[in-house]
Amino acid sequence: MKKQIVYNQKKYRDFIARRDAALELIHRNSQLRMTDVLRGAFVDYLKTISLYYPSIQQNLMIVKRLEYELDLISQKALTDLVQIFTRTRRSSYILSHAGEAEALGRVIGQAKSHLTKQDLFKKQIADSKAGGSLDARINLYLKRIVRSLISGLETSALLNHDSNEALRNTYNLLPRKKRIPRRKIITRPTLKEAASDQKIVASATIIDEDEWQDILEDYVKDYVPKNRGPEDIIDIETKLVGDESEVWYAWEMERDLTHEFVTSVRDGELDAANQNGITDFVWIAIVDDKTDECCLWRDGLLTSEIADELEGEHKDDECESEVPPAHFNCRCRLAPAADHIPDLPPSNEKDFDEWLNT
Repeated sequence: MKKQIVYNQKKYRDFIARRDAALELIHRNSQLRMTDVLRGAFVDYLKTISLYYPSIQQNLMIVKRLEYELDLISQKALTDLVQIFTRTRRSSYILSHAGEAEALGRVIGQAKSHLTKQDLFKKQIADSKAGGSLDARINLYLKRIVRSLISGLETSALLNHDSNEALRNTYNLLPRKKRIPRRKIITRPTLKEAASDQKIVASATIIDEDEWQDILEDYVKDYVPKNRGPEDIIDIETKLVGDESEVWYAWEMERDLTHEFVTSVRDGELDAANQNGITDFVWIAIVDDKTDECCLWRDGLLTSEIADELEGEHKDDECESEVPPAHFNCRCRLAPAADHIPDLPPSNEKDFDEWLNT
């Protein structure tokens, strides 16, 4: 018998749409937090360079001391950045898992979502999707920046640039900033105070209250950046106009944060469905001029069918993935496929915000 696609059910689709909007806000706040930490580090880089550059012009051996000072700034930023990545992983996974179970329950009659501390700890300490441990990967990116800055300063010193010109050149070696796309404004609930001895119980979902409060805070409160931009301390014009709090750094670390977020969301959806006896899913691709071949042929197929294809006609497929994301910047998603969807009577379930803040 042909499996039924749960996503075709309006109750499921409507709830998941609101959950995904909440997840996008969590992702956006993570971007802003990361950019704020980097902005502070970049300011400190430039301030330190401005102090050392006159001496470097006289003696290039001073560069080693400067590199040491820049590495200390990087290490301070590293701690905060790892925390941002791990918080993004946990929050997106928990909300995805709990939201998927709730949406499924509205269609199949009942569902459960059970997350242990061990489950979440494994997610938190997992290696980076880009390869290697999370702290080692982030440290690598910061070291690349420092090496680039040092190389640029050595060139400026050899060309006898004055301090202002050297700083402008250094600024141009930093990752470029882009504006964060504005999301559609949605109604968000009022954040309630957590009671330390309570547990969240939403349908058949049980999650620690402290974890849930972190998710609520990321969803309800817009993050307010604390640090000025590095361009504020040197005589330079920037191409961006308007609110500096609405930008992020477009480079490898941002790409990794987005990929970690997408992977955590997809893992949460899959794990919640698996807990409720659903093991097959349909692949849904966004089909446009940006869709690559590996996602295009998977569109509309069940994961079981994709597995068969990877053993047969598409055995040489470069993505080798049965579930999204198939690659960096993959926009595909999965929808559960059930053997049977019961014809349930109308019910008065809470809307998403009521469910989230109950």
